[in-house]
Amino acid sequence: MPITMEHDHSYPALEMLDKKHGRVHTVADWQRASSKVFVSPADLTDDDIALIRAFDGEKRAADASQRRQKALPPTPTPAPLEKQQTARDLSDPDLELKALLSRHGQEPVSLAMLDGTIDALQEGLRDAFQKHQDARRKLEARVAGLEAEIAALKQRPDFHDAGPYREGATYSKGAFVTRRGYWLCLTDKTLTAPGTSSAWRLVVKESKPK
Repeated sequence: MPITMEHDHSYPALEMLDKKHGRVHTVADWQRASSKVFVSPADLTDDDIALIRAFDGEKRAADASQRRQKALPPTPTPAPLEKQQTARDLSDPDLELKALLSRHGQEPVSLAMLDGTIDALQEGLRDAFQKHQDARRKLEARVAGLEAEIAALKQRPDFHDAGPYREGATYSKGAFVTRRGYWLCLTDKTLTAPGTSSAWRLVVKESKPK
């Protein structure tokens, strides 16, 4: 039911507010809205002002609205529109560029200055590319040298002491055996005995007893 005062008639504005929110507004709601007018007018909502209008009339509602407006922060003034360029300005690329840079708060520059900057950047890029190429060539040469060293190491025989020579045994390149001296095997899969073929090289002669 809409709120009624001591008079016989109801308040149409209050009835509309009740229908909008789907509930019955009480005197406590009106008191809270009224207290904002003097305590925190910036917090007044449109519904608060509508509630004040329903209870107190249009004059009190207008006063509340005016107090809220004064309490709100001022609206920032929009920046003035930039001066439009003339047809002569637009026909000159240099002037057009100056106007563009001026709008962004930069010092106007000429196309000649931009050309110089571009040339300097290109020169710097060329120097950097040349240094990169030189470093790459040095690295490739170093890698090639290391690969050659690795290949040479792989070709070196696996030197190892195979102990006394055993008849019928197979010896690989790099094996050292003793048989009336100290012999080095020069070929892989050697079956011959030391001193009987070119597959062996005498490293240390056998010492004869005195």
